[in-house]
Amino acid sequence: MLAGRAGDAVTWLSASLDGWQTSSAFSPAPVAAVQQFVNAVPIAADYGKTWAPLLPVSRYLDPDAGENEDPPRGWTASFPHVLKGAGNSPDEVFRAQWEQSPFADAYLGRFAAALVESLQLGRHEGPDVLGIGFSSPDILGHSFGPRSREVQDMYAHLDDTIGTLLDRLDALVGRNQYVVALTSDHGVATIPEQLRRSGQKGGRVSAATIRDTLERAAQAAGGPGTYIARVGAANEVYFEPGMYDRLRARPAALNVVIKQLEAQPGIARVFRREQVRDGAASRDVLLRAAALSYVPQRSGDLLLAMQPGWTFAGIGTTHGSANLYDQRVPIILMGPRLKAGEYREAATPADIAPTLAALSGIAMPRAEGHVLRSALTTAPRSQSHGQASPAP
Repeated sequence: MLAGRAGDAVTWLSASLDGWQTSSAFSPAPVAAVQQFVNAVPIAADYGKTWAPLLPVSRYLDPDAGENEDPPRGWTASFPHVLKGAGNSPDEVFRAQWEQSPFADAYLGRFAAALVESLQLGRHEGPDVLGIGFSSPDILGHSFGPRSREVQDMYAHLDDTIGTLLDRLDALVGRNQYVVALTSDHGVATIPEQLRRSGQKGGRVSAATIRDTLERAAQAAGGPGTYIARVGAANEVYFEPGMYDRLRARPAALNVVIKQLEAQPGIARVFRREQVRDGAASRDVLLRAAALSYVPQRSGDLLLAMQPGWTFAGIGTTHGSANLYDQRVPIILMGPRLKAGEYREAATPADIAPTLAALSGIAMPRAEGHVLRSALTTAPRSQSHGQASPAP
């Protein structure tokens, strides 16, 4: 997603964390600059390192070892965390630990700086684009939750990592000679047990319970047969082929099934696929959010809108609801031709690409987002710079 369709050097860490990959869609062979860094700076060099808290104890907002945290194998829920794997060598357990540590983000920051230098980014006639995905906060957040000391410490380390990268860009490209855009794809829910301990509402929805409840309700309303294929982790219900349409042919039967589902703890609303398909322009906030994620032939037959504080995750936490804690993300812009300030207009991450294009003199007539013009200045690039933080 960060690469577009014509990236010169596109790479990502494989799902098994055993190496960096690319695709023949971008390059027939590994890019030399990428391969050079990977060979010179192996991930295994972080084996045996210890992740200890960066901040003084008084700076952490919550206690260590929160309830129902789900640390990776080999770690406890308390600091410090040692990247030692399961044995005496960098194994898959070590790689999973590394992925949930600040060392992974630091590695990526050094990787990015090395590519800026080797590919001479910022020194070409036209604009260069560098996209970086710092994924460790997301992965760690699923395990430890947003109230954990680990997540707070991860962001303290990431702040240092980004600062170091910006210092390197100042040296390689020139201070105020580049624009930075920072955002996130989603937020995350607080671990439900931690919410309840503090007197708030929350809980966990069992996919198996939902499936069994729906199957019984569908058979009672629609007649014999197997109706439910699966309940997906993205809050979606998939029917067996033809069975949803059988219920749709009997609206009263489908309504009974939906009522049974809406009566389950943690379920706020249930949307049918035809509602979601046509709901992108709806003023119903939950329906519109569901519609923006709808993909024909792939999305479920029913979509569940969760009550605040409720999640499908069995342990730890996750995201994927239309609740504000999942939807609200930062959008931060920094660089020349930007007016310093905080902006309260409506904005989404989709607005970043058109805004960067406008700063580069490129038109995007079919963009989903819009240019954040209130944060831009028409002053020449060399005479004006600042920081802008549009609020979502």
